[in-house]
Amino acid sequence: MLARVTALETRCQQLEDENSELREANGRLRKENVGLLSKNKRLREEYDQLQGRVLELEDKLLVAAKDSRNSTKPPSSDAPHNTRHYPSRVSSGLLPGGQPGHVGHGREWTNIPDAVEQHSPTACSSCKAVLDGTGSKISERRQVIDVEVTTIVTEHQLMVISCKKCHTKNRGNYPTSVTGNICFGPSVKAAMLALSAAGKLPSRVAAHLAESMFGVSISAGVLDNWRAQLAHGLDQWDEAVVEALKEAPAVGADESPIAVDGMKGAHAHVATTDRLTRFHLAGRSKKDIISGGVLKDHPGRLVTDCLPTYWNIGAAAHQACVMHLIKELRFFDECHTPSKTDTPHPHPGFANIVELLQEAVHSRNLAHGSNHPPGVGDYVDRLQLLVTQTVSSFSDAELRTATNRRARSLMNRLLRLANAGELFAFLEDLAVPPTNNSSEQALRPWKVRQRRSGCFRSQTAAREWLRIAGYLDTSRKGGVDPIEALRLAVIGQPVIP
Repeated sequence: MLARVTALETRCQQLEDENSELREANGRLRKENVGLLSKNKRLREEYDQLQGRVLELEDKLLVAAKDSRNSTKPPSSDAPHNTRHYPSRVSSGLLPGGQPGHVGHGREWTNIPDAVEQHSPTACSSCKAVLDGTGSKISERRQVIDVEVTTIVTEHQLMVISCKKCHTKNRGNYPTSVTGNICFGPSVKAAMLALSAAGKLPSRVAAHLAESMFGVSISAGVLDNWRAQLAHGLDQWDEAVVEALKEAPAVGADESPIAVDGMKGAHAHVATTDRLTRFHLAGRSKKDIISGGVLKDHPGRLVTDCLPTYWNIGAAAHQACVMHLIKELRFFDECHTPSKTDTPHPHPGFANIVELLQEAVHSRNLAHGSNHPPGVGDYVDRLQLLVTQTVSSFSDAELRTATNRRARSLMNRLLRLANAGELFAFLEDLAVPPTNNSSEQALRPWKVRQRRSGCFRSQTAAREWLRIAGYLDTSRKGGVDPIEALRLAVIGQPVIP
């Protein structure tokens, strides 16, 4: 019995020793676990930072891959020697230039020239004998067209006539255009404003050119005053254009940032049709867009890009710009990546959708002359099939890339627009253009002017320039010469559409 007790005591001592060792090991493991947890937390933070950095770099790569053909960036921002080309139509197989049977058009001869110069030989080309011009006749003739600027000074004299009946002296009145002792006529003002407004030149540069071309010294301040007077004289024209745009069946709209001193976030907004153009200066919010007085609750169809603000201003209907969508599809076609580790390569689904949209625009252009819209037909069903095939071809790995996630978002947007009748509306109504290119083309010259002149010095100057720009573009669409349009506006008779 005693031996058994001794064995149990020995066993208990062994267990206590083992327990003590286990406690020490547990303490060590606890300390190691705390260290590992801290290290794991630090690694997770580093992973999140690196993942954010990867997404940031992916976005930068996407921006670097954009140019004027796959985004809304202007052609001037393209890299040199950009060789990417997207044919917009199928080649006809014909050589460029006039085709057989084409009636050529050239500059016509002037029957009675202002001056004639005869060039006669002075010596015989064979025997070197002197020729006196006897018996000469015309062998060949050419005409040179040149321009000679002549300054005309007209003196206006007030005459006094005494009445024979009551002997009252009566004086005449100057025309309203004669405002000072020495002033400039409407033709000079129109030419100067054409250099400055139509030519998008700074006032000082336009004044310097005027002195070189016309021999007339005009200061930049005088030109600025003429611009302000012209813009003020276009109030009636502006009201007429606003009312005409409100009644138009379709209006294109766009905006572009411009630099205006003292105005943060300034944008030039434009509303256009095939014969009207009007600008206004504001910010980029919904309130700013409708402040022009044209787009709010417009009864017709609004043709714009997919900026959400345009789709929330209460217009009766919309037409998404097809060219913007084609450019987005081209971009995703170039940047398609099967996985995060693969290099980009084209995806046939995007190209097929681009071809479908181009086919729809082409069918509309063919029907435009006959005034019979082709109709939507099966374009919506074909688009839905192509979108479904494209999205279903993405694997799980593909959908984890940022580019392909955005591409899927674009696919969903295309379906929403098509089902809502806001993608192929131009096939049902020929008055609706498929793009808002006219709006972008109206804004582009002002980006050129900004690069030349920098920012506008005041909001008043910017609004004056934009009003004159709308007047000139509207006159151009009406077939009116810009200088003649400016001359009529200077004398108080602007061309009102």
